[in-house]
Amino acid sequence: SREELEAIVRTLHPEIAVQTSVDFGSLSEETDPSGEHGIRMVNGDDEALLQCVKREEVLTYGLGENCDIRGRILSVGSIGTKFSVSDSEREGEEYTTALVGERRIRLLIGAISAARALGMSEREIRYRMSVIVPVPHRMQLVPVPNAMLLDDSGNTDPNQAEEALRTLEQFEGERILVTSGFTRLGAIQEKANRRLGELAAEICSRIILVG
Repeated sequence: SREELEAIVRTLHPEIAVQTSVDFGSLSEETDPSGEHGIRMVNGDDEALLQCVKREEVLTYGLGENCDIRGRILSVGSIGTKFSVSDSEREGEEYTTALVGERRIRLLIGAISAARALGMSEREIRYRMSVIVPVPHRMQLVPVPNAMLLDDSGNTDPNQAEEALRTLEQFEGERILVTSGFTRLGAIQEKANRRLGELAAEICSRIILVG
């Protein structure tokens, strides 16, 4: 909760704060009590969050061209995602991760930015990244004979489902969607399923409906 986060910040006096979404915008005044030494990094791809902060007082990270710390997805394949991160001191440093999907890569860009600010070496950053694995059934790449399975079966979030399809779009070859659609979204279920179907029709070679 916001109250718990604010209590942690007041207790620990962090030197680095990474804000990923607008939900935590209210922590702005607490992240650097001294007003001298703190480094605040915010998700520069979240327009709502940017409206909650003073642009000149923060470093932005993300996949957008206007971010201070800029990431770029280079390729997506069977081993995961290859991407680069540039800032005022480094240009196009490349990394590889087992994770896929823009949301996860954006979070890694924020983590890399904080690690650099803490003085971690590129070697250590790469090692730490190599041990990060996806949560089972959440944008998880699973090798199968003659194919690659992107398992997102544990997801019930329409926005995340759209990201999974956008990720699938980056793979070469035939793209097959196996889905039951959304079944527990209440009033927004019909709209969410229509959006999912329209997007899948644009991206997928075949769609297999289950149930």
